Amino acid sequence: MLVKCHRCKRIPKNKRLCLLIAAHNEEVILDATLKSAMSAGICKHHIFVVDDNSSDETYGVATKRLGAANVLKVERSGKALALHKAINHFKIIKNYSWMHVADADSVFSRNYFRIIRRDLDPEKFCAAIGVVQSMRGNWISSYRTCLYAFGQVVNRRIESFLRVIPVMPGPTSIYKTEILPELNFFAKSVTEDFDMTLQIYRKKLGRIQYIKTAINYTQDPKTLRGYYKQVSRWSKGYFQSIINHRIGLKPSPIDAYLAYQILKTLVFALEMAILLPLRVTILGSGQILLLLVASDMLMMFFFALFGAVYSKRWSILLHFPLFFVLRFVDIFVFVKSMAGVAIKRLLRIERHLGTGWTVADKRYQLSLDTLAEVGQQ
Repeated sequence: MLVKCHRCKRIPKNKRLCLLIAAHNEEVILDATLKSAMSAGICKHHIFVVDDNSSDETYGVATKRLGAANVLKVERSGKALALHKAINHFKIIKNYSWMHVADADSVFSRNYFRIIRRDLDPEKFCAAIGVVQSMRGNWISSYRTCLYAFGQVVNRRIESFLRVIPVMPGPTSIYKTEILPELNFFAKSVTEDFDMTLQIYRKKLGRIQYIKTAINYTQDPKTLRGYYKQVSRWSKGYFQSIINHRIGLKPSPIDAYLAYQILKTLVFALEMAILLPLRVTILGSGQILLLLVASDMLMMFFFALFGAVYSKRWSILLHFPLFFVLRFVDIFVFVKSMAGVAIKRLLRIERHLGTGWTVADKRYQLSLDTLAEVGQQ
């Protein structure tokens, strides 16, 4: 049953919005996320949590903040299936026009949900996304901050114009509830957000809106090992979905765009791993290698500078030499995952995809400085 409050009466029916969070062992961060959401313009009556069989106090934290009626605990299901169970249990399709899915480590900028409701265009779009930014952290967060900055300021605007937004990010995915029955929550992919996005394109459900003033902050892994595990999962799921939906084999803008992205990464990997060493060996000149390394470092510095200016975090510039390590990890994992998924499909090796995500190396309690930065203290 839909619970109303005096603040919700003014919201038009076609912009009625709820927030759904799937959580597994999130007691460290979940309460801060829920408080952040309420401070950002959505009341607790319209926030729902599905606990994917946590072994910690996740369920208790959620019920204390929201009440038992807004929290569901399910047997270990994985994120996509847990969301599906929650959608049915809370009757979200019946009671709401829009469903916002967010990760349990999200911190929403001030007025986030007010901005979402203000800018949502139900006449033109069937889904929407906001902006993802990294919280302050170590060198890994600095690298991610730069990636997100370039991706949101440059790439995302181009993708929105061309109507080829490739993924609705886990922290900020907004679905028109009328399309939810058309989505398959049982798809064979460990990255449900990417798979859902491709389903929207393949089933021609509508366009995806980019709301560039709604900012969601997310945590990043604290260690190189954690980073490697996270990007490995993302890359594996990326190629699982690519193969599932036969991306690149149909004459559509999203096929062309994703094929271009894959080809671009492979060419760069080939250049760095084979062509560059071969060229230096044949020419026998270390000056060429030195020149190429210097130019690459200069490009990386400007990449870091762009991220520092955009996020107003000047400490990023101190970390930029370490970005080469993470870029190498990104490329290695990308190629390894593509080969691994392709070989398993060719050999028809079907393995259990797992039941969800691990957060032990990623979550940490937020400091007052971090909360103040996003206006949520």
